[in-house]
Amino acid sequence: MSDTTALYTNTRKNVPKSDKKGPRCFNCNKYGHLSKNCWYKKTNNNKKTDKDTGYVAAFSASTANDSNSWHVDSGASMHMTMHRDWLTDITASPVPSIRIANNNVLKVEGCGNVCIKVKAHDGSTDSIQVRNVLFVPELKTNLLSVSKIIQNGRKVIFN
Repeated sequence: MSDTTALYTNTRKNVPKSDKKGPRCFNCNKYGHLSKNCWYKKTNNNKKTDKDTGYVAAFSASTANDSNSWHVDSGASMHMTMHRDWLTDITASPVPSIRIANNNVLKVEGCGNVCIKVKAHDGSTDSIQVRNVLFVPELKTNLLSVSKIIQNGRKVIFN
């Protein structure tokens, strides 16, 4: 064994183990690998499931606060709306409150499902159901959570 190899081996033995989980995959949202190496993508690459609807939902961000628009939010942990009348199948919220970007805490008053109108590939309008949407009356805009979309087996592509 050369001196260089021995030095490298000894140096590596003294490196403390990291508490980090590794990189997070943007495909399956799990730690330990990158999207390009995702096992989920490789095993499900060309398989159609009963969850695959073929719908495309396109959203755009704007500076105006339109209370009827939905905004895709990569920082939101749950889907949220300020419109109680949009919700169906309302139940008690799994959380009592949420903390928003400016550090304010807003009360959550329920949870339900919302139907959102989207354009299909052929230009027609369809509805998709978004489940487990929090009702937050003081919210200023409606939010779709990227992490919840991914957890439900869908993809979000930013372009």
